[in-house]
Amino acid sequence: MRYAQRGGYTPAGQQRREGLRLEAAGRFARGDKISEIARDLWVTPASVRRWHRAWQDGGAEALRSRGAGVAGEAQRGSGPGWSQS
Repeated sequence: MRYAQRGGYTPAGQQRREGLRLEAAGRFARGDKISEIARDLWVTPASVRRWHRAWQDGGAEALRSRGAGVAGEAQRGSGPGWSQS
C-alpha cells in the first residue's frame, strides 16, 4: 500500500478507517469479542483494543477521525503569544 505524499491515509482511506471504527463501536455495544471484531474487520486485535479503550472513554464520538493531522495544523512558534527574540 502506498501512502499519500505526506504520509498517513488519503481522505478516502480516513473515511474507510473511520467506518471500521464506528462499525466496531456498534459491536462493542452488542458485547462482541475483540478477536471476532478484529477477524471480521481484517484489522489487528491491538487496533480493536485501542478502539475499545477510546470507545469506553468517549463513546462512538471518540472513534471519529480528527481531520488533517500534523500537515493541517498551524506551525509551532507562530501566531499570537509567540515573539521572535
